[in-house]
Amino acid sequence: MNAKRRTCRAARVFAATAGTGLAFAGPIAAIAQEQQAGVSAAVRGQILLGGQPNIVGRQIRSGEPIFLGNRITSGADAGMQIVLLDETTFTIGADSEMVIDTFVYDPASKRGQVSASVTKGVFRFVTGQVARAEPRNMQVKVPNATIGIRGTAVWGEVLQNGNSFVALAGPGGGNNTGDPPGGINIITGNDSFPVSRPGFGAQIVPGQPVVIGPVPPQVAQRVLGRLGAPPPPAGGSTAGGAGGGNPTDLAGQSIAGALPGLGDQRSIAEFSGRTNDAATEAIQTVNSIQSTFEDLRSVQTGEFHYYQENVPISGGGTYIFALDINFGSRSVGGGSSFIDVNNGSVFSGSAGLSSQSFNTGSGLASFKFSIPPSSESFSGSACGLGGCGIVFDTKPQNNNGIATQLAHSLTVANSSGGTIGTGSGTASRNVGLFSAP
Repeated sequence: MNAKRRTCRAARVFAATAGTGLAFAGPIAAIAQEQQAGVSAAVRGQILLGGQPNIVGRQIRSGEPIFLGNRITSGADAGMQIVLLDETTFTIGADSEMVIDTFVYDPASKRGQVSASVTKGVFRFVTGQVARAEPRNMQVKVPNATIGIRGTAVWGEVLQNGNSFVALAGPGGGNNTGDPPGGINIITGNDSFPVSRPGFGAQIVPGQPVVIGPVPPQVAQRVLGRLGAPPPPAGGSTAGGAGGGNPTDLAGQSIAGALPGLGDQRSIAEFSGRTNDAATEAIQTVNSIQSTFEDLRSVQTGEFHYYQENVPISGGGTYIFALDINFGSRSVGGGSSFIDVNNGSVFSGSAGLSSQSFNTGSGLASFKFSIPPSSESFSGSACGLGGCGIVFDTKPQNNNGIATQLAHSLTVANSSGGTIGTGSGTASRNVGLFSAP
């Protein structure tokens, strides 16, 4: 029986038991009066159920009820799904642990509330009716952060040291299901970090700023492997509108097609791509305020990495960007460079910043990244049918004789070319440098 059929069968079992009050024998009978949140499905390997009176480390089978507060722990080479009545589906992989904290659902209005906590291991979830009706009514907690939902499919990993990685799987803009583009907000304290481009994710390290960027394929392969899903193709899928697969398929054992635009790195620690090795640090001594092309070419090795978030846009919204300068290859952009624009339903989206060369050129250095209107990259009510386009202009700056800042400006235009938003700022070099490719 394949995963999709197991999931459907589990949903039928849950609907039946919730509607009839069917009694269970054995240990389950002791908690029959507790509030049921869902039903187990696709159980493989050792899955222990705890967190309720008289139940300590009991092996669970497919088709059994899951109650609020049950702590579900998987062993090596194990995994399972939890199907909620509103069709929300959680999947955990090997050596993982999670709890359904809250589940309230009115089938008539399709409204309610869902919250869960993942304390270790790997996980994936696909939102159901509650998040579709009101995205803010679903949250998933990981150590040191909360994942706010905008109707989507998400996967991630919680490491033993408390670091977490969360990735957006889809659906993307222009998907073939008619679903609105998905997204997540990583909430830490009073700060919120949006991720709206499938194939991008967030690294969450206690005491450090959240880092947004493309998903390293090795991370995807490791996490999906532990979830029981095949690894994504080498280099990642690049199909347009990726992430728009059927939510039921995304909830099953294979979501490789929902992971477009994967980057190239080796571990969650490498996601930020930084090193504090002073031997690789490229220091540039110049006198002018704005760097020249000649200044940039005078540095032979190393990279600078600029990152800034929550840059205001006129009329509302913010943008986030990351930009590499690779002195060895004499290029700006490429790699993990990206920009993410978010003004809610008015306009939003993300795009990579392709590589530009400074091997030639003279005078003051500036690099302009123009992304034409496209509903797959930037869309919203102010964009028009053809989507929005952006122009992102960057100028390396010198601070006290060292090129450590980047002046930048953004213009957002609708499909007719009319400007609907602008923003600008100055970004400092992020702590450390990207490792050389």
